[in-house]
Amino acid sequence: MSINIQELLHAMTPEEKVGQLNLISFNERTEEEVRRGRVGAVINANNRADIERLQEAARSSRLGIPLLVGADVIHGFHTTFPVPLAEASSFNLDLIEETARYGAREAAAEGINWIFAPILDLPNDPRWGRIMESAGEDPLLIGLTAACRVRGIQKGGNVAACLKHYIGYGKVEAGIDYQVTDFSEHKLRTYFLPPWRMAISAGAMSVMSAFTTYNGLPIIASPFIMNEILRRELGFDGVVISDWDSLNHPFNFKIAGEGWEAATIGLKRTIDVDLHGRIYDKYLLEAARREPELERLIDEAVLRVLALKEKIGLFSEKKEILPVPDDGGELAEKMAAEAIILLKNERGILPLDRNAKLLVVGPFNDDGDIHLGAWAALGRPERTVTISAGIKAYFPNSEFFAVPADVSKTDFTALKRHAAAADIVLLCLGEPRHLSGENNNRASLDLPGNQELLADFLASEGIAFISYVMAGRPLVITNLTAQAQGLLWSFHLGHKAGIALARVLAGEENPSAKTPVTFPRSLGQVPVYYNRLPCGRPDITRYLDEQLTPLYPFGYGLSYSEFMLRQPRATYDPNIGSIIVTGRIANLSARPGKEVIQVYLSPTKTTVLLPEKALIGFTKISVAPGETVGYRIVCPVERNLYEGEVELLIGTSSQTGTVLHIKLD
Repeated sequence: MSINIQELLHAMTPEEKVGQLNLISFNERTEEEVRRGRVGAVINANNRADIERLQEAARSSRLGIPLLVGADVIHGFHTTFPVPLAEASSFNLDLIEETARYGAREAAAEGINWIFAPILDLPNDPRWGRIMESAGEDPLLIGLTAACRVRGIQKGGNVAACLKHYIGYGKVEAGIDYQVTDFSEHKLRTYFLPPWRMAISAGAMSVMSAFTTYNGLPIIASPFIMNEILRRELGFDGVVISDWDSLNHPFNFKIAGEGWEAATIGLKRTIDVDLHGRIYDKYLLEAARREPELERLIDEAVLRVLALKEKIGLFSEKKEILPVPDDGGELAEKMAAEAIILLKNERGILPLDRNAKLLVVGPFNDDGDIHLGAWAALGRPERTVTISAGIKAYFPNSEFFAVPADVSKTDFTALKRHAAAADIVLLCLGEPRHLSGENNNRASLDLPGNQELLADFLASEGIAFISYVMAGRPLVITNLTAQAQGLLWSFHLGHKAGIALARVLAGEENPSAKTPVTFPRSLGQVPVYYNRLPCGRPDITRYLDEQLTPLYPFGYGLSYSEFMLRQPRATYDPNIGSIIVTGRIANLSARPGKEVIQVYLSPTKTTVLLPEKALIGFTKISVAPGETVGYRIVCPVERNLYEGEVELLIGTSSQTGTVLHIKLD
């Protein structure tokens, strides 16, 4: 710890110490509170002018301690990239790191130095609105993408990443945000902790606690979760911040009756910064008077906050803000194109001839807002390349048929007439962005607004069509899958959605994305995910009225190219505790493409229940037409969990590939 920070701590009054632990939302009174040393961090100040005034107020305070300025930069700041669930679909870790870096640079140019991302929540219920912020249902994919985002955000040295939400937030009952969670320590260690280990190892400087509960206590009051696991086992020594107003939640949970009790709970659980709750501001000194031992914990929390400010250069000489490169649009387009999943391609109907007479049907053809997705920061819909704009650029003979918001009022006679004059119909459907995000949960997983009436009509008239669907969560598209000859899917793609879609339709971009979550056949299958724990009667477990298998499994996605995996081999290297998978992949087509080679482990005998199948490694490889290239995937495993042989699936989804058996010795 820097001696300057220690000296600064000793120079502080008790009120100034508490001020460093107080994060408030920017308003007309904030500058005065900052000058009085009562605020250490702010949120919702998003432009350079406001932030400069606040920092000047901080410099004019008695001790001149600069502010942490936080923002939710979830998938871009001014430039809107695909939502995290869409980026996870790309399985392109390098590209994910690039988009995180660009978003951080845009935010830093405005004076923001603390980004509340990435999200490590593992959702199993797509009704939950915040699934779009996640990287899907697999711990490895969540952990690797989170580590990439941490590196991207913190690469410049002037912005801190904040991992959230610690822990188990994606497990809320019935997919209803803020509801209780109930999971065992076994589930905690099997599913939830591995991504946190990876992201903390990547150097994340801060962590945000969750709204959730564990073993009869809210997370923020759990000594096991906050002290034993986070601080001791994971070794995290950075700043912990509460989620919005959550230090007031002990009252709702009935575990605190007075403000000083809530403040005591937060401080003892090593929550350093109170986000918008004002609990520390109002009650922490009273708590310390009642329990003098808290004074030591206050000092420790303040030192962690000051150390964070030092790490990102707030105590150094003011640096010139470098201009942000103007290639954000190019990067957004590249990522969007790699995030589009080809789910069906009957008789090779895709890609389309660019001279084809294409009829584009749907309610969102000219809608720039839908593509932004939830948590779009300062992204503006007028910057979006819409579906119609993108397709016009690639398909000069395209025609657009507008559909009203109430799809039942569509002029179906006119639609039939226009469709008859077209070579192919493209049906563009979707879920508006306001239907996903925080507390935007849905009881239905159907396309909203009766949009499937359009597919039903085209199918009933014998009109061949392909479809593109965009959403903030996996939806039930079982009927649409059966009706469409070709089916493209993406989670919300951001500013360059329309041009990315057009490039994929035209074959300029070969689809290479994979499903980061399982797609249910029906709502009744939820929760449905590929990496379940085994049950005692697997051969007879069933639904009476539905299949057990999903509509689309995790890791699924087609290509315009045909790939073949050859000579897969696997060995265990005890020196690094990893399975090494090698082999070759051939592109048998005349079209260049990318494929995601995936490795799954299934135990044959274990010391504790483990998932029947779990992703342990993957790589994304570009292969030229007619080319065969080699690959090598290093897959870390916890040797002590397995006895005897393990089974590996090496393939292109969680359901297809070559099975190998190896011993971990």
